[in-house]
Amino acid sequence: MSINTCLESSLFASRESLEAVIPHTDILITDIKFADSKRHKEIIGAGNERIIENILYAASLGTSMIIRTPVIFGVNDDEENILAIA
Repeated sequence: MSINTCLESSLFASRESLEAVIPHTDILITDIKFADSKRHKEIIGAGNERIIENILYAASLGTSMIIRTPVIFGVNDDEENILAIA
C-alpha cells in the first residue's frame, strides 16, 4: 500500500524489542546526547552502552537511520563531546 513506517526511539530497549519492530520499520530516528557513557549516566540517569549497541545492530541490518544530537547549552555543547559523537 506504499505506507512507510518510522520508529522514533531512544533505543534504550532490549534487543528482543528491537528485533520485533525493525523488520516493520522503514526508517529509524534516534539521538546521541553524549559520547561518554559516564557523562551520559550522570546527566540522563543511565549509561549509553545499550543505545550504541542497538544503533550498531540496526546499522548491521541495513536499517535507514537518522541519528541526531540535541545540543543543550551548557550541558552537552562542549567541543570534546561534539567531536566524540561525530
